[in-house]
Amino acid sequence: MSPDPLQRNADGALLMSRVLYFAILTIITLWTFIIDPPKVDHLLSVWLVQAVPLILFLPAVLSGAPKAQAWLCFVVLFYFTAGVLNTFAAPTEAFGWLESILSALLFCSSMMYVRWKYQLINRTHTHTQQ
Repeated sequence: MSPDPLQRNADGALLMSRVLYFAILTIITLWTFIIDPPKVDHLLSVWLVQAVPLILFLPAVLSGAPKAQAWLCFVVLFYFTAGVLNTFAAPTEAFGWLESILSALLFCSSMMYVRWKYQLINRTHTHTQQ
């Protein structure tokens, strides 16, 4: 018996969301502390401002809660906007490009996970009522 394609899609999208989520956090961390640290006295403060909104979603990303994944999509739009602005400010630097591309992919994978997960939930709910 083959696995349910909808479940397989949801699982794949969740896995991709997790990978992209940690990729964005990694890029922000590396860029802030190692690759191109800003010329300020408190690097940790700069990193916290950038990373805390994403870190708040860590439990939701690990648990796969679809409602929290939907909210993550809204927050990721700020990272996409920041990435586009960074790209226009310094088009030859990779950070803006990476932030834009990773956040766009995270948005898409999280949104598809939410869609497929709720289709599974609704299908299960419909079958139990019959």
